[in-house]
Amino acid sequence: MRLAGLQYRRSAIGATPGLAFGNPPGRAQFHFLARGRLWLHAPDGTLIALQAGDAVLLPRGGPHAVLAAPDLPVGEVPLFELARQANAPAPAPAPDLAGAVIFSCCMELDLGGMQPLIDAMPTVLLTSELMTAAPEAGPLLMAMERESTTMRAGSTGILVRLAEVVAALIVRDWVANGASDATGWVGALHDPRLGRAIFEMHRDPGRNWTVATLAKEAGHSRSVFSQRFSRATGSTPLEYLTGLRMRLAVQQIGRAQQPIATVATQLGYGSLAAFSRAFKRHTGVSPAGLADAPRADGCPDQADTVLLHRQSSYVQPCRASGRPARCPGRSNRSALLRNTPSAAAASRLLPATTSPATAAVPATKGRVIHPCRAANARRTALRMTCADWSAPHQTELLGKREKMHRKAPMRYIIFTAILAAAMTACGGEDSKASGNNLPAAKALSSVQASPSPISSAPVVAATSDEMKTSAAATISVATTPAAAAKANTAALNTGAPIGFGATTTGGAGGEVVTVTTPQELRQALCSTFDGTTCIDKTPRIVQVSSLIDFTNTEGTTAGQGCVYSHYACTGKSGKQERILEWGNYCTGSAVFPINYDTAGTKPLAIGSNKTVVGLGNTAGLKGKGLYIGGGSSNVIIRNLSITDINEGIIWGGDAITIDGASKIWIDHNYFARIGRQMIVTGWGAATATTISNNFFDGQTEYGHYCNDKHYWVLLLIGDQQEITLFANRFHRTSGRSPETGKRESGTGGLIHMVNNLYTENYFMGVSPSPDVNLLIEGNYFDPTGDYFFPIFTTNDKDLAYAPLDETLSSTDAGCVATLGRACGPSYSQTEHSSFRLNTQVLSAVAANPAWKNATGTVVPLHYSEVHDYVTKNAGPQTNLK
Repeated sequence: MRLAGLQYRRSAIGATPGLAFGNPPGRAQFHFLARGRLWLHAPDGTLIALQAGDAVLLPRGGPHAVLAAPDLPVGEVPLFELARQANAPAPAPAPDLAGAVIFSCCMELDLGGMQPLIDAMPTVLLTSELMTAAPEAGPLLMAMERESTTMRAGSTGILVRLAEVVAALIVRDWVANGASDATGWVGALHDPRLGRAIFEMHRDPGRNWTVATLAKEAGHSRSVFSQRFSRATGSTPLEYLTGLRMRLAVQQIGRAQQPIATVATQLGYGSLAAFSRAFKRHTGVSPAGLADAPRADGCPDQADTVLLHRQSSYVQPCRASGRPARCPGRSNRSALLRNTPSAAAASRLLPATTSPATAAVPATKGRVIHPCRAANARRTALRMTCADWSAPHQTELLGKREKMHRKAPMRYIIFTAILAAAMTACGGEDSKASGNNLPAAKALSSVQASPSPISSAPVVAATSDEMKTSAAATISVATTPAAAAKANTAALNTGAPIGFGATTTGGAGGEVVTVTTPQELRQALCSTFDGTTCIDKTPRIVQVSSLIDFTNTEGTTAGQGCVYSHYACTGKSGKQERILEWGNYCTGSAVFPINYDTAGTKPLAIGSNKTVVGLGNTAGLKGKGLYIGGGSSNVIIRNLSITDINEGIIWGGDAITIDGASKIWIDHNYFARIGRQMIVTGWGAATATTISNNFFDGQTEYGHYCNDKHYWVLLLIGDQQEITLFANRFHRTSGRSPETGKRESGTGGLIHMVNNLYTENYFMGVSPSPDVNLLIEGNYFDPTGDYFFPIFTTNDKDLAYAPLDETLSSTDAGCVATLGRACGPSYSQTEHSSFRLNTQVLSAVAANPAWKNATGTVVPLHYSEVHDYVTKNAGPQTNLK
């Protein structure tokens, strides 16, 4: 971003009112209070108390006032003659009065293709939090005020650059922390993957972008990317790109006066005619018509500002070119004068226990800053004193905090910290009441009493109090861990699946075959084919007695591909991953030869009624995966290691594929160093499936983010999915753990996630969608994760029902009615707002008897037992029965 123009002044304000600004909407106004206390009357009527060090930005401008006291009117005074040239001598500096000193700028922000960002911002941005997030802002603000007093050689240029940097910091801080309630493409910026694609479009709008190349930037498939982008922004990726290009064209032709042909080339159009057609279709005028149109640039002249005390000013008029600025008259000022708040109106903006007079009194133990009466939950703040820290006021603030918890997680965290600071500052003998007796003390104690990391020590048996049930005599999952353990783990460890795959028997009753070579295994899994479809339905138990190595058994394929890692990996611990050229994933990227092991891309087909099981904890497959599809059913895969399938090469092979199959149990397996997915479903059906006690090890030499952590883990996008994920370990992963979805014409289904353990993860854990129901219970997200979002949700319509301790009480009635038992809470130290309770999930379960039975019979362990149980049991076992 840059400033298209800047007008500034430094003013000293005594006991009388100070400044009324009548600048028109569309011109940003910035104020920095270098000394004293003032009140800002915002364009929307909000009254904001300011003190030394505060800065505010009004992104869209509008009439407003800076007042010495909230109940004083604004009046007319003679206007000060302004300097109009950049090299004009500076007027005398403001005197060192006892009153306030404020530095003000009228800015014309040029955000290029992101200009609509201004419309999404609140009326007033208070920079108090910016000072914490960006400590460099304070010195920059002081430097701006200081330069305006001296006006030495070069001061005008320095002021413009300083203002540009400060404005950029404010906008960046709001996008990062304050735009969580924003919708459309602004909201999409908070989705790290969609945000990357949007960033790349803005960085290089003239590139020959396609949906495939944008999906690559986002780390999505084309279909998933298109669906998510459209849901988030309301437009397709290419519609958004066209809009971006047209906004840039309007600015470059209309303001910067660049030649139309140059703009067309820079924005990626192959011909001037194509650009002109697109431009007129989007804007309603031709490029030439825009270039010839008169413009009204600039910030208001001095005639639009009333000064009520001695001041010094130096003005560089807002101009982007040699054309004279055209500013409106003074009608806006009159409207502002009529709407100046009275003392009574100002009092109504404060809690009943205070007043404008007492609000300015220094606090006994230091000032407390808290959001109060914020219009539309924006960052408007009033400075209160410890005398106002009463129980009724705290109750009101706690109510605000709970709303933030549901809708604005970053504000919730900040607000909780502010309340904690208030307790520290205002608790004690000289405050109105003891802090420990106030509502905030009790609420904060419950917030801060989060569970400590689970150790490997045995879990202590529940006390008698913990074993008590509710008055309705329902089962309390959190209070009966022993019963849950007996019901689930005993069944699993004796060879009986639970959940959706409970009726799977595999090859039970059939012949038992022990295999040691690749050919023996291939023949035992499927001996009869119809073309490429396995039609072998003979019951068979296939025992794998050792590690069967398929690498280099089918030769090497010379292919083409490109780099697919998100970063260049310079200075990173991992190598760049590559992708084979397929489906236009390499469009726009440098393509080079990639040799890969052929065996990895040709998985072994498994017929119906088969059990394949490893003997001991060292048996498995190396370099080749397994495929269950074509209508196969009743398949068990247990106690195997499936590893080293073209590591670091996407499309180099999956470990297990389910595509048009049912009645499947995948249990006690180990997955590592896989080119693509460890387990993938789709696009065909994946019904009556249980995936339990598996170890998904993401440790790799590569990584989509160059950090030794595998991204491609579980992609569950099958049709009519019915999957139970129980007690699996996701270790050092960076995404798709799992990711859910469906093809456009498919039926999403239900995935029940119970007692899974996440350790040392990065970025994305569970990725829900609006198409697949997710019931998430009793999972443990270890706090060792690095920049980790346990549930990476990007859409309010995502179908996830994920209770936590603090929301468990609200789930009792729905869970008992639907499942016949209470729900089990999951544990995470962070991102609680993403653990949503979309009741559509319970409604879908209640309407499907098979779903209701499969989920209700799986009683979760309490999350305090998950770390120990999963660490000991996930993966192949020595003596699995």
